[in-house]
Amino acid sequence: MTMGEARVEDSSPEVDLTAPTRRLAAVAAAAACALALWWAFIVGERVPLLWGVDLGFHELGHLLTAWMPGLLSPMAGSVTQVAVPLGLAVYFGIVRRQPLSASLMLAWAATSAQNASVYIADAPTQYLPLLGNGLHDWAYVLAGHLDWAAPLARTVWSAGLLLAIGGLGLAVLPLAEPFVRGRLDARRRARLATLPRHEPRNRALLPEAGMLEEEGLRQAEVGPHRQGRPL
Repeated sequence: MTMGEARVEDSSPEVDLTAPTRRLAAVAAAAACALALWWAFIVGERVPLLWGVDLGFHELGHLLTAWMPGLLSPMAGSVTQVAVPLGLAVYFGIVRRQPLSASLMLAWAATSAQNASVYIADAPTQYLPLLGNGLHDWAYVLAGHLDWAAPLARTVWSAGLLLAIGGLGLAVLPLAEPFVRGRLDARRRARLATLPRHEPRNRALLPEAGMLEEEGLRQAEVGPHRQGRPL
């Protein structure tokens, strides 16, 4: 291989896989968020496998707050199962600056909130099977005010839906950003093209071509006399 061939090979551009990889990751995250939204809020079912993780954090919340008095420990189960993915979303979004990871955590928090809303709405009837046939948390919390269960469940459900929409929007944002930026740049260039162009006020007047030639001849005639060499 000659030196010329080596230069040609060295000057070839490198393939940047960063942008396609990011787009693929954004598509995958958006699809996962859309699937979670559809499954939990349109179909109205618990997300497979994920509901088991929610149950684990639910029971962990009871375990960590068993020493607390009053209604705090019964409420802590549902609060913990939503607070854990929501806290992870804040961590990934603000601390780590990873919006796609934050979008997935928001989708998880949304499905967990939907799951909690079903549990809250079940307080008056207590039809849902409980782990170990224990006490229904929200029937105990809302004792004497079971008519509050339906509006509270709707509020939690609506909050979960907003979390799901926010997670989906956060995942779609990297895909829409190049198009939005291109439209804004095109609009800015079109606006600049319509603005009038003003000449600078203090621009120096340039001499014309004939004046430059005449001045050059005059300096050529005067130059030798100044040096003491007559023509």
